[in-house]
Amino acid sequence: MTESFLLKISKTLFSKYQSKLSELVIIFPSRRSSSFFFEELSKLIESPIWLPSTYSIDDYFFQINDLKRINSFQLFLLFYKNYKKHTPNPHSIDRCYKWAPTLLNNLDEIDQSLVNNKEIFSYLSDIKRIENWYLDINSNNKNIEDYVGFFSSIPKVYNALRTELLDNKLAYSGLAQRLIAENPTILFDRLAKEKKHKIIFIGLDSLTISQEKVVGGLLQKNMCDIFWDADRYFVENLIQESGSFLRKYKKKWPHAFTSINNDFLNIPKQIDIIGATKNINQCKLLGNILRDKKYSSSQLKRVAIILPNEELLMSVLESIPKEINDINITMGYTLFHHPVASVFRDILSLYINTRRIIQGNNTLSKNYSKKDCLQLFKNPYFNKIIHSVDPTLNQKIISQITNTGFNFICYNDIKKTVLISSDNFIDELFNPKNHDTISVIKLFRNLISVLLQNMPSDKKSRVFEQECLFEIENHLQVFENFVSQNNEKIPIKLFAKIFDQLLRSIKLNFSGEPLKGLQIMGLLESRTIDFDEVFILSANENHLPPNNNKPSFLPFDVKRNFDIRHNLDLDAIYANHFFNLIKRPKKT
Repeated sequence: MTESFLLKISKTLFSKYQSKLSELVIIFPSRRSSSFFFEELSKLIESPIWLPSTYSIDDYFFQINDLKRINSFQLFLLFYKNYKKHTPNPHSIDRCYKWAPTLLNNLDEIDQSLVNNKEIFSYLSDIKRIENWYLDINSNNKNIEDYVGFFSSIPKVYNALRTELLDNKLAYSGLAQRLIAENPTILFDRLAKEKKHKIIFIGLDSLTISQEKVVGGLLQKNMCDIFWDADRYFVENLIQESGSFLRKYKKKWPHAFTSINNDFLNIPKQIDIIGATKNINQCKLLGNILRDKKYSSSQLKRVAIILPNEELLMSVLESIPKEINDINITMGYTLFHHPVASVFRDILSLYINTRRIIQGNNTLSKNYSKKDCLQLFKNPYFNKIIHSVDPTLNQKIISQITNTGFNFICYNDIKKTVLISSDNFIDELFNPKNHDTISVIKLFRNLISVLLQNMPSDKKSRVFEQECLFEIENHLQVFENFVSQNNEKIPIKLFAKIFDQLLRSIKLNFSGEPLKGLQIMGLLESRTIDFDEVFILSANENHLPPNNNKPSFLPFDVKRNFDIRHNLDLDAIYANHFFNLIKRPKKT
């Protein structure tokens, strides 16, 4: 392999700041880059020194502001609280949840781009008036007024939300960036306090307007250096979308572009494109290729598996040959994809499809869908709970449900055949006093406790499953506090939607030895890191690049008018990531 990008930077920094490395703050596009940077730097160090501080660019803005990152679920709950308070006729939480995540994503984009939210929402209101203008204006006047009234209230809600977030030392990414861009003295004072004299940006590719303003301010004061991972083939070729952002920065800060490499054309490479049907087949094919390669330990650390589709992670891990013992995962794993989450979803399906029937003695009976019952009792995690009560119980219940001639079944009918004590979790599950949100949350927390008790201690995946359950419990606690404090009545169907989105928003981060063994990572984590050989799975449309056609209150032309990132920008960003990934490895 040719000299890596990070090794070149390490040599430059070591020769220039050898005795003052500790006075530097080094910013990378992602967290993983710092580990590989320190490995390259260690090759140059002969005696103990104090190392510089390193951050990902996103983390650094939170660190400077002394703020914690709020997750999307907590952000929605805070938004709805302030929305109800500052809107004359607020929607119910059920209706609000349908559009609030889209609006919150737009507010994040607005803050990243330093746009005045009052101005842009007023602009949208004016567009709506023009679109709905008729000679008979009274025919659609109410719809226009509702639309205008909604957007006129958003700035008030935004200001209240922002105040509450900052009071609680919380922020989302766009807000953290905006705070520094609007008041750069926060950054300068922090650098002075920590006795840091310069910030080094390594491998920047696409900056938001807020980040761009901060970097521009640092350049003016000669308080930063930038090392671009820029390639001549993309920067100078105007039809290459992957170089569009770098061409912009080269024009804006020409003195910051001291060198541009030509690695894409100069380094010979072999690119093999292999078609495989279905996800599981390409994972198995990858396993066969890795087995045939027979890498040594030194070769293996220079091999990367890139997963644009993170759903493949578990399948890839199962397909990796047993001969490869050292694996390092550098990507978040969405909790929604872990099998343990299925038991919660199965219970919610059971409750949503429940039928309440009044019997002859005027008592209310809850009848559960036969299909949902079978789905739940066949769930491997729920099976463990039943097995702890009676090893033969599960098969008896499944047989009883299967043989019934009805599509809905009452739990009392099951109890006639199978004796279940009234104090166990199974009875609590099928005989709740009601299906309100608080009751379901308490049931889920009890379920987590029971699952933890019944996990085999010798199972290798036990730690991973425990982490999943702990994360779910923490988020359920937040939700329960919100419902209790705000006296919100949330229907079970809405809770199921929110819980589903909650599972999709929780990401588990793996830890391990980053410089040892086979590297598995997402495309974004691969920035600035070079490998000898790269395997890219699911290099298909909607994964590479990802589908960016997400719902938005901001139309394409409005985003362009206010200099907010749009779909074409995101395509250019991912094109740059992809070409940087393949330009130095010999095999892809």
